[in-house]
Amino acid sequence: YLIFSKEIIAPRIYKNAVRILKIFGGAIILFYLWYWIRHSDPYIPTVKDMMLFVFVNNEPLSGHLWYLAAYAYALFLLAFFASKNKVQWFRYVAIIGLIMYFILDAVHIYKDMPNALTLVYCTRNFFFTAIPMMWIGALVQKQKPQISKAYLYLALFLLGACAIIEMDYISVNHIADVFFFTIPVAITLFLIFQSTFVQKPNFIAVAGEKYSLYIYIIHPITIKLLTNEFGKDTYFVGIMAFVITLVVSIAYVQTKQTIEKLKTK
Repeated sequence: YLIFSKEIIAPRIYKNAVRILKIFGGAIILFYLWYWIRHSDPYIPTVKDMMLFVFVNNEPLSGHLWYLAAYAYALFLLAFFASKNKVQWFRYVAIIGLIMYFILDAVHIYKDMPNALTLVYCTRNFFFTAIPMMWIGALVQKQKPQISKAYLYLALFLLGACAIIEMDYISVNHIADVFFFTIPVAITLFLIFQSTFVQKPNFIAVAGEKYSLYIYIIHPITIKLLTNEFGKDTYFVGIMAFVITLVVSIAYVQTKQTIEKLKTK
């Protein structure tokens, strides 16, 4: 969504992709150190681990960092198409990936599939997830449909309720993390944000822009520590994990900015 809010220029997209890969590299180091601390022994990636990362963005220790790698892959592909003045080809790749994903998901729900194809990383990667979702974000950003906020909030309530029912009360064995109502809920949220004018920076906007990525990276460690402390993963643990990761993220960003200022002096 944000990538397409500006002109698609190959150098800018490529620079963003490299930045995401650098952040991913730092996150990998963090989680490998976390594994070492927990198990008193370093994790040595196998050839299979490395192949799965290269081809389907699977990372064996974290379970969530695949998103950063998939995002970087999608950006590199977009930068390549932009350098050839063929940005529209990104749309074709996205449509193919999205259609294939839902075909595989439907087959997985209603028929037996080979076990190898039911592994989550087969569809949770740059081709089946990152590129299609980036394209959907671009559509929302470019089209800017004029819809009343009242209708948007009503749609969010109804779609959100359907999503909760689907996740908690209907036994649908999806092939990965994208449920039937995931995309409509996400689109509705973005339309609400898009139609909301922020007169001046507020905490939510600043936190979303500066700290959300780091919250995403470190939240599993915080949840694990709190779960060990309180015995189980509860709503309280979830709230405390968010607050703690937010504080840690703010401290990290502020420290990083201070160091960068000292270097420029």
